[in-house]
Amino acid sequence: MAKSTCSVEDCNKPVRVQGLCGTHTYRMRRHGTTDGVGKWFRGSPQERFVRMVEVDETSGCHLWTGAISDGYGCFNLGDGQKSYRAHRFSYEMEKGPIPEGLVLDHLCRNRACVNPEHLEAVTSRENTLRGNNFSAINARKTSCPQNHPYDEENTYIAPDGGRQCNKCRTAAARAQREAKDFREKRREYYTPLTGVRGQGAYQKEKTSCPQNHEYTEANTIIEKRKKPDGTVREVRKCRACVNALKAARRAKG
Repeated sequence: MAKSTCSVEDCNKPVRVQGLCGTHTYRMRRHGTTDGVGKWFRGSPQERFVRMVEVDETSGCHLWTGAISDGYGCFNLGDGQKSYRAHRFSYEMEKGPIPEGLVLDHLCRNRACVNPEHLEAVTSRENTLRGNNFSAINARKTSCPQNHPYDEENTYIAPDGGRQCNKCRTAAARAQREAKDFREKRREYYTPLTGVRGQGAYQKEKTSCPQNHEYTEANTIIEKRKKPDGTVREVRKCRACVNALKAARRAKG
């Protein structure tokens, strides 16, 4: 006796459950229909889009209830394409294509909103300056941290496009010059009388230790210290100070 076939038109597979073959039974359980298309993909893109929007009566926003990515709604057109920004689809559905080179700015500051009336096509720069990011906050400032106004005379535009206060730049340059003069004076003060720097030249000019013991031949100890690079450095020590330190250590026990 031949087995009955699936009740779905043009399907000749044998029946497994309730008049359906295995394939169509799976589709019915998963999607509620034998055509393999879930409830969210039934109807035209416009019909499916409306089903995934909820209206907030308080703010007037049309909130997207579908998938969200980085705060923006994602809408699948159902034709094998990648996800589409829900607010862009809503704008183009109501107002037409977005002008080339422009982006959509949420006037309500709610990224999940797809209300066309809450969207405005602007340049990327304008969209950035309207936000609350670091660049936008700085662009809205009218004075520098020292309260100097950012007017035409006092504003310097750097090569990277940033603003700088001319008064602050002048003060910083003056402070840098003063610091440079100070370093030069200090270098001149510490320059050895022989005019030769390096290799402990300044220390070699001293004739007595910090305790005012004279560096005589009998009172001087030459200690040789080996550097990591293998060279040997001679260090001069006061014999009187070394003996006093040894005596103090012996007294402590």
